[in-house]
Amino acid sequence: ASRQYVMAERAVLDMRLKRISAQEGRAQLRDSLELTAVKPQKEDLERYPFTDYEMLILYYIADTYFVEKRLKEGAHLLEKIRKKMKSCYCGQDDYLYEEILITERLVYMNGELGNYRKAVAFAEEALKICRKEKYSVCLPQLLSEMEWNMEQLLKCQEEEVDFTWKDCQEILKMAYYLSAALGQEEQKKQIYSRYIENFPYPTWSSV
Repeated sequence: ASRQYVMAERAVLDMRLKRISAQEGRAQLRDSLELTAVKPQKEDLERYPFTDYEMLILYYIADTYFVEKRLKEGAHLLEKIRKKMKSCYCGQDDYLYEEILITERLVYMNGELGNYRKAVAFAEEALKICRKEKYSVCLPQLLSEMEWNMEQLLKCQEEEVDFTWKDCQEILKMAYYLSAALGQEEQKKQIYSRYIENFPYPTWSSV
């Protein structure tokens, strides 16, 4: 298990530092997974149960497709992982963090693919878990991404929605205050910039 952790985290770090390509990173992550799982090269989730860290490695593998901008493949794998988690590990504390990570990435990928309604639905599910389990650190990012997808739906005149621009404003404002409270300075700046762009003064100062 220790060797698996070192191998997987090294692959993730090397990809982030651009020492290796996403394809090379994916191969290394699969090699690390094979230390404890049988023939995982095709991410066959039906063959065996996974530990929480094996699930995290699968998330990392899916994220390599995101890096390569192969969003459909990445989203497909994430949905497979998430479905397996919900059917086999639902409610188990060890898997909640991985479930939030996976669902948040599905929000982003589906938004980029233009599946805005699906992205909002994923965001709402992740937010429920965060609130129930008190994972506040993830809330600003999730709220911000959900609000962005809501904006896209409002801009699509053919889409029927049950929310307004005022709702978007309140969600983005909440994301800003939460990021400030959590000391997430970069996130706070990004959210503030988006808020000012979409809801300029005096709306910000008047609340």
